[in-house]
Amino acid sequence: MIVRNLYILNHADADTMWMEIIAVFLSLFVLYRYKLQLSGWYKGNSKEKLPKTVSLALILISFILLITPLLISFAKS
Repeated sequence: MIVRNLYILNHADADTMWMEIIAVFLSLFVLYRYKLQLSGWYKGNSKEKLPKTVSLALILISFILLITPLLISFAKS
């Protein structure tokens, strides 16, 4: 909700909403693999964290995908 309100406030295009969705999914995936999988949510045999470089890369990509629509809307106005 906070991210969506930020986009509405800055008049970001609906064409770039897919970036926001992918960024949220990437963030949730990193959260799952880093915390939730190891805290009892997952009862399987393959409990291992993501490598630090992979998790940092995914977080960076997520951040870029969240910021890009805002930068595009600022560039258009």
